[in-house]
Amino acid sequence: MSEASMGQVDSDVAAAASELLGCGIERVTQLGGEFDRTYHLKAEDGRRFIAKTVPDNEVERAQVRWQHDLLDRCGPVPNLPTPSVMRDPSGSDTATLSLGADPWLLSCYSWLPGRIVGEMPSHTADLLAAWGRAAGHMVVALEGMTPGPEIRTTHEWDLLAAPQAIATHFDAVADDEGRRSVETVLQWFDDIVAPRIADLPRSVVHQDLNDHNVLAEVDSSGVQRLTGVIDFTDALLTARVSEVAIAGGYAMLRKPDPMAALATVLDGFGEVVELTELEVSVLYPMAALRLALNGVLWASRNAAQHGSYGWKRSQHTWATLGQLVALDPREVVETLLSHRDAPDRPITGMTDGPDAAALRTVH
Repeated sequence: MSEASMGQVDSDVAAAASELLGCGIERVTQLGGEFDRTYHLKAEDGRRFIAKTVPDNEVERAQVRWQHDLLDRCGPVPNLPTPSVMRDPSGSDTATLSLGADPWLLSCYSWLPGRIVGEMPSHTADLLAAWGRAAGHMVVALEGMTPGPEIRTTHEWDLLAAPQAIATHFDAVADDEGRRSVETVLQWFDDIVAPRIADLPRSVVHQDLNDHNVLAEVDSSGVQRLTGVIDFTDALLTARVSEVAIAGGYAMLRKPDPMAALATVLDGFGEVVELTELEVSVLYPMAALRLALNGVLWASRNAAQHGSYGWKRSQHTWATLGQLVALDPREVVETLLSHRDAPDRPITGMTDGPDAAALRTVH
């Protein structure tokens, strides 16, 4: 973005958003983000919205249209709370503005309640199952969606292309134990996942159900409830199992028994979508691969520019990855398959901590 004062940026965003939303904007708060600029808007009438800006060019316009198509598809789906795309009376879903000397495209979305799951001190098993169900509902909602030729077919967070991205940024990982963990996970990919990719069912998926893109809140009775799924930027046509692998990978963070957490997410997903045995056979190494990718990419970006934001996004990754590589992935797969067929059977003996049956609160 060209040089522009923060006050001027806020003023320009408020003006463009006011035009799109048809209401005055009282306050603009800039939020963190990896690439897009994201803002929390408070309207004069008390309503709240999210605004995003991207460079105004043909490539980004196509991506925004695609993301809005996906959000429109998810909107009517029960039990899948996603932001609504805001449109002006003419039906336009974007506005243009200049930030510094550059043209930018602005979109606005409805505000969803709740807090980022990654910032909650603990997660109940019910919330983890809801996370899995949301992944399943997402797969069902997006079934049949077909990206046009102008939509990107891969990006740096593409799970099936993760080995290439990891190789590019691997030198940023300075810790020897972390490097060994990543190398182990890459070997799992070569041995278990790569030979099966061509046979995996494919679908358009969100592809980024991480713990910063899922929202939850505690209701009046003290129950954690999932309240939102956000950020469709990384959606791809890819292996269907990627959706639950990514959700399950992040659900394992900060857990005394990561395997019980993964199984709980899988249980929730299975209530909506039944994975094939082939998909279950690659689930664990793919979940571990996503965490390896997370650790490596943010190590690289921390060193380059992102600082505290990148640290926040990966601070728990390495400890969990160390837990995962201590297990035999084939034994894990056998356990997950057995658990799928008999979900009341607790997962025990995989990692230290409470078993799945006893798991009510996962820290």
